[in-house]
Amino acid sequence: MTATASALPAPAADQVLVRVHASSVNPIDLQLASGALARRVPQRPPATLGFDLAGVVVGTGARVTRFAIGDRVYGRTDAKTGGAHARHVLVSAHVIDHVPATLSLEEAAALPLTAMTAIQGMRLLAVRPGDRVLVNGAAGGVGVAAVQVARAMGGEVTAVARMTAAERLRQIGASTVVDRGAMNEPARLAPFDAVFDATARPWDAMRPLIGPRGRFASTGISASLAMHATLGRLWSRQRAHFIVSRADGALMSSVSMMVSRGELVPVIDSVFSLERISDAFRHLASGGVTGKVIVTMDSGT
Repeated sequence: MTATASALPAPAADQVLVRVHASSVNPIDLQLASGALARRVPQRPPATLGFDLAGVVVGTGARVTRFAIGDRVYGRTDAKTGGAHARHVLVSAHVIDHVPATLSLEEAAALPLTAMTAIQGMRLLAVRPGDRVLVNGAAGGVGVAAVQVARAMGGEVTAVARMTAAERLRQIGASTVVDRGAMNEPARLAPFDAVFDATARPWDAMRPLIGPRGRFASTGISASLAMHATLGRLWSRQRAHFIVSRADGALMSSVSMMVSRGELVPVIDSVFSLERISDAFRHLASGGVTGKVIVTMDSGT
């Protein structure tokens, strides 16, 4: 059914209405759909998931000056449960950016949440030229972005992933790719100056990989990691951080800048139509994905 202009929501003063062309499926969508985050993020059905969006502006609020109708934009929604798995979405004008000219909208949808998370993590790790950097979970959406961001900052990147992803990871900047089983023998890999974990592996299992003055950042949080992040500096020269992903216009500008410089490229595993979104969820949940799973909408509505 074609949506009429009168049926679409009106943007608030600082919002834009985007006709979504493509979104993506992230692990947080799987967690929200399964109810695993029900206590932390309560939802009232029907709920629309999806955090990444790429599309065309079809409406602007009264105070929006940076974007105009017809602009191609991308970003992460600023809602707790997403909302981008839809043909239209309202989003704050402060958390999106113009799509770089080199990207299609499908490619743009592969970047916002994961690339911003990777940039946040690598900034926390303060990667310097020549640093030995380990990225665990390097074949996932955050992982492929983290490999590229670390390489752009001058790091020598070791990627931990299944070996079927090895060639692609080398293409985007990994100096070395090791199988996930190597994590069971950390002494064979260590020490690293910076360790980025995109799998929420326990802090105690990751600590042997970190050099005496090394830094660690994780997309997961645990009691032991939180304790070391806040109190560990009192007895250790190692530094630990956990990453809180957020919608952020300044970070999106950093993503766009890296794309424009050729330092960051989208890695797309597969593309599904909105009508097959359940298949997209199942595909991501099955494992074996390299990069992002994209969902495309009917952009003619």
